Amino acid sequence: MSRYSWLIGDNRSGWATAVAPKDYDELELWDLIESLEDAGDWPSLCLSFSDGELSDYPPCNVLSRLCSQRLVELLRPIVGDDVRWLPVTITRNNESLSYFYMHLPTSPNVIDEEKSTYAGGRILTPHISLKKAEGFSVFGLRKLSPDVIIRANIREAIEQSDCNGMAFEDVPTS
Repeated sequence: MSRYSWLIGDNRSGWATAVAPKDYDELELWDLIESLEDAGDWPSLCLSFSDGELSDYPPCNVLSRLCSQRLVELLRPIVGDDVRWLPVTITRNNESLSYFYMHLPTSPNVIDEEKSTYAGGRILTPHISLKKAEGFSVFGLRKLSPDVIIRANIREAIEQSDCNGMAFEDVPTS
């Protein structure tokens, strides 16, 4: 197992998807996330679940990185201040469920430029420099990217828990 892994949604069909109302302004939400300085500026965000099995890391049509209360309680002591947990209410059958958006306020420069693969100026296959990533337990390469990279100890904690809806892929490191 690599020292870092991608945290991705489990692509198995049958998971309930968190869905925003049809008139929801995604660009406004993304602008807010991009500029968010204080968690107090976070709006009351209400989504609904489609049919399907509930998961701890559900797919969503406007936000990635939604986490259940159970997943947040598992991760919060491990990730510390690397993540801001922003509340999201998701309804299903007149029941309100508490989820959280995993806001990664910084995108640290952890890429080994010489070992990463590029096309058209964009990173295709990032290679993480362990020296640059030292001290980061969880991070994204860009603020609004759905991508989340986690340290091995976080992956192990998730795999040993009852949390579901996630899969992992090793990230090249050196």
